[in-house]
Amino acid sequence: ALVQYRIDQYAPDYGEFAPERADWRDRHVFACYRKPGERKPDDWGAIAAWAWGASRVLDWMAEEPLIDETKAAIVGLSRGGKTALWAGVVDTRWAMACPSCSGCMGPRLNRVDIPQREPLWLLQRIQHFWFCDSLRTIADCENDWPYDMHQLVACVAPRTVVVTDGKMDYIAAPEGGFQGARLASPVWGLYGLKGITADTKLPPANTVAGDPDGRVFFNHHKNGHEVGLYDWNRFMDIADRLYGAK
Repeated sequence: ALVQYRIDQYAPDYGEFAPERADWRDRHVFACYRKPGERKPDDWGAIAAWAWGASRVLDWMAEEPLIDETKAAIVGLSRGGKTALWAGVVDTRWAMACPSCSGCMGPRLNRVDIPQREPLWLLQRIQHFWFCDSLRTIADCENDWPYDMHQLVACVAPRTVVVTDGKMDYIAAPEGGFQGARLASPVWGLYGLKGITADTKLPPANTVAGDPDGRVFFNHHKNGHEVGLYDWNRFMDIADRLYGAK
């Protein structure tokens, strides 16, 4: 059976891996790897720690005889969406990653001209503990980057990715999330799998873009910064079609 483990802003347990507080560097999982004051600029931040925690849950799934851990999906909202994407990249045991309304440093392109979008420089200054400290050195020059977030999305290939955004979630900028999924799609083609074709446009609200038999999807709901019943039904539809009993 497909198992879904939610890591989002409503989950009570993600803070057990990494807290959201001023002295976060010396607490919880970080304290297991560094002594106070020994943190280096490229050491992991909270999002990486939360993804690490999700993988420990997957370890448990692998030991549970009632669960088929090869069909596990990870779903996250907002910062949990960034976590779900990163977990899907670094742990190839996740069959499906569903980053939802995750905006900046999720699937959404940083080098995109969407006036209301949350810029990286602002996110880094407000939520700096989500990332490595060295991110601040490039946060103010994202338009000069030789790379963008679609390349991170592509690292999920050949497994399944379902990017979700809300039509009214202007800060997350759904057009940027859609473009991240679309531009990543050619990498699935290297595996003989289908993604979102180059000529596809941002789909209408409450519509999913992507070939039904493919592995890359963009789910566009009509609301704002949320994951609702509509979205969960789409995740389950895709999972049943690709990983359900034949």
